[in-house]
Amino acid sequence: MIKEQAEVFAAALRSGKYTQGTHYLQCKDRYCGLGVLLAINGITGTPDGDGVMAFSDGCGGSARCSIPRCYREKLGLSTDLGEFAGPGEPRSLSGMNDQGASFDEIADFVLKNYERL
Repeated sequence: MIKEQAEVFAAALRSGKYTQGTHYLQCKDRYCGLGVLLAINGITGTPDGDGVMAFSDGCGGSARCSIPRCYREKLGLSTDLGEFAGPGEPRSLSGMNDQGASFDEIADFVLKNYERL
C-alpha cells in the first residue's frame, strides 16, 4: 500500500463515521477495517437476507469476508485479507479486527506498516 492510501484509510478508520463489526466486510451498518477500505473507495456490495454485504469478485462470484481479488490492486493490498508477516502478530488486518483491535489500533498499524500490506 502506498503512503497516501494508508493516510486516507487511517483517517477513515478514526473518523467515527464507521461502526466496527467483525467477521464480515460489512453487515448492515457495521464494518470490519477492510470493509471501511472498500467503502472509502466507493466499492459497494449487495446485501443478502441477513444484511451481510456480498462484494462481486469480478468473475461471477462474490466475497463477504475478504477483499475480492479484482479490487486488491486498486486498494493497494497484496492479499485479500491484508496479510503481513511478523513474529507474534496477527497475520492480517482482518485478523487484527476480528481479534479485537480497535479501529484506532488498526489505523496506527497501517500508518507504521503500510509498505508491508
